Amino acid sequence: MLSYSQLFPEPGSGRVYRSQRRIRLSDAAPDGRLRFDAMARYMQDVASDDIADAGAEDEALAWVVRRTAMDVVSPFGTDHSVALSTWASGSGSRWGARRTSIAGDAGGRTEAESLWVLIDRASSRLARLPAVFDDLYAASTQGRKVSAKLELSPDPAPEAKRVHWPLRVADIDMLGHANNAVYWAAVETALAGGADGTDTLAAQRLRGILEYRHPVDLTSDLELAIAGGRSGMSVWFIDAGGTAACAVVRRASS
Repeated sequence: MLSYSQLFPEPGSGRVYRSQRRIRLSDAAPDGRLRFDAMARYMQDVASDDIADAGAEDEALAWVVRRTAMDVVSPFGTDHSVALSTWASGSGSRWGARRTSIAGDAGGRTEAESLWVLIDRASSRLARLPAVFDDLYAASTQGRKVSAKLELSPDPAPEAKRVHWPLRVADIDMLGHANNAVYWAAVETALAGGADGTDTLAAQRLRGILEYRHPVDLTSDLELAIAGGRSGMSVWFIDAGGTAACAVVRRASS
């Protein structure tokens, strides 16, 4: 489960966009650990910056995260800033995979990959990748094709603890839905205490995956189903339409 050793490496040729971020007070836990929701924000921001820098923005289209996987290779603790590298790592007819490397100035490092689907803003339907995608990213994807199929089970574990999760106005982004980083904030809350009252973050090295099945907004009556303990955690986001998203975070053994 959650073996990221095969994450697509940085290509030797093709477009790689690089940026830097300071680790702010709201990005880290009291022990200095860079939280999953902060890394999710870094990933979406550097992806948007890459598209803007390439002059490929299209107001009629929007990229929406379908799946994100993160592998904390080296824990963050005393890091004050991160270097971000991002590149396209694969594509389908209506989606693209994007790898991101997050490297701290004191040795922390996370390797991640997100699958983004392209949406027509007017119809909210999937849109075909435009020709400019291949123009910009074909060299870095090296022809790798990726699937948009979701892999995590949408069915909560029978023993899962149920808690209400109210959304705030500040959780809603420009598309009118809860931003993808908000889900990771909920995962952080679940991890901090654990469904059985234990602290699953003590191991520091964590691997996580979060899959988004349908959007939620301020009208959603959202509930979290949480199962797990010291070895890791599973979280399901449930509203009237069923499971909106699900996440798994596990300790990394090596």
